[in-house]
Amino acid sequence: MLDVISIGALNVDLIARVSRFPVADEEVAVQDLEIF
Repeated sequence: MLDVISIGALNVDLIARVSRFPVADEEVAVQDLEIF
């Protein structure tokens, strides 16, 4: 389960870096909080 979440977070992080949208970065931060 954690592996799937980690992979999903990495995919969103890659999309955020390619798109460079501040909103995407915020979504990544929210997902990191949800993991913990």
